[in-house]
Amino acid sequence: MSTRAQLSYDEVRSQIATGDVLMFSGRGPISRLIRRGSRSPYSHCGIASREGSRLMVFHAVVRGVHHQPASAAVRRYTGRVDWFTPTPLYREQIDRDGIVREAAQHVGKPFAVLAMLQLTCAMLRNSGYADSDGHLAPAMFCSWYV
Repeated sequence: MSTRAQLSYDEVRSQIATGDVLMFSGRGPISRLIRRGSRSPYSHCGIASREGSRLMVFHAVVRGVHHQPASAAVRRYTGRVDWFTPTPLYREQIDRDGIVREAAQHVGKPFAVLAMLQLTCAMLRNSGYADSDGHLAPAMFCSWYV
């Protein structure tokens, strides 16, 4: 059994890079439903973006696709937040500027409530769910967006 160090946001903030992924594990009823339906310990996710001295996050929330300071997203979230970064071998292969350009194109889109409910129902029924990759989707939910 492995144990993970639990560090504060302030302790890891300087190490988080553009393109890294923040995974949220909420404690509220909607978060629990999402975790159950997706069979995942996580209920939300976002893409980190280093912008000068600011660490920002792109994520799709009920209010739609947003770009905000990561500190605000982390501190406002009720639950645990985990940080995932690629191994050094793959880190060099990632087009981090391309990730930001793509993520920025979707800011302002509404939250895809219907698609998220369809996916959750399909997962609860153990059936497949097929849809577009979200590139031209008029609305998005967090894992689709990331």
